[in-house]
Amino acid sequence: MVAMAACSSADDDGIDYSQLTADLCDAYTDSTKKMTYAIIDDDTRLNFETPLSVSWASKADSVYRVLLYYNITSAAATAATSTASQLTVQPVSANYTLFLRPRTPEDAKEWSANQDAVTLSSIWMSKNKKYINMGLSVYYGNDAEGDSKHTFGLVCDSIAGTQPATDATTTNSASAAAAHRHYFYRLCHAQNGVPAYYTLDTYASIPISDISLADTISIDIPTTAGLIRKTLIKE
Repeated sequence: MVAMAACSSADDDGIDYSQLTADLCDAYTDSTKKMTYAIIDDDTRLNFETPLSVSWASKADSVYRVLLYYNITSAAATAATSTASQLTVQPVSANYTLFLRPRTPEDAKEWSANQDAVTLSSIWMSKNKKYINMGLSVYYGNDAEGDSKHTFGLVCDSIAGTQPATDATTTNSASAAAAHRHYFYRLCHAQNGVPAYYTLDTYASIPISDISLADTISIDIPTTAGLIRKTLIKE
């Protein structure tokens, strides 16, 4: 399970916001626990002009899934024309993003029944086919103790089908092309007594690097309109 606090932003200010850009990305910390570069979802590398210090990023030499806000200067934009895979930017802030790695029903038995409602605003597959991203909203408010947090998890209930054969005699056959797996995921969410005074928007990312092309992923999501299923094909 992953806990989500009410606020999860960066600690810097005093930066020009006129050219502000936002992207979901993998942000990397150095030995001082500061973020020094990020890889956005089209595999472009963003090199930070100055390291970004974020209070909740507590591990050195690690990677965090974040919604990154940054400025692209005119000089950096010109440089990007000749080096499309890299860009030097000025980071502004990094918001915590839920990272939901699927668990088996056995591993998740203590929390897999949590089905408190969320609002699903969007769902899409990243350009580099490494993630399924979701835009979510939850109800929020400060409780008397001030320490309650939403928790999220993802269960893989079943996998149907078989992987395509990879040997030379069958790879190009029609039957091999049709063979694929169908993953059935379920989003779990616990309100945990957090008051429902207002809505809070957040993002969640599901890693799918280990899922093959042409495979299908279905995700059951408990929403305010009832349980809905969203299905995407990795293609």
